[in-house]
Amino acid sequence: MSNKFNCEIKVVPVVDWVNRGPQDKNCPPCLMSPLASHYLGILEGAGLSQQAAKLKSAWDTGEIKNIAKALDEIKKEVSPSVSEQLIECDCFAQSYEEK
Repeated sequence: MSNKFNCEIKVVPVVDWVNRGPQDKNCPPCLMSPLASHYLGILEGAGLSQQAAKLKSAWDTGEIKNIAKALDEIKKEVSPSVSEQLIECDCFAQSYEEK
């Protein structure tokens, strides 16, 4: 489900977000599991088994930068509508603040 709301943050590639490290109340390593889970659900829901397998393989490395790189690559490999859904997940993760 894609929204058409106006987002005011600038979403950056996941690799860049991870490389900047924890900021204030937003910790990329802590948010990687739910982010990857959302990606996986979207990919599987769209029948994109090759990209889902790529994400699972990156996850199995246990290296956050490998996972981030895979997420960014996957966004480039899928249709614009799926990519938009994935970017919305990035936005959620990058704007999340634990209170």
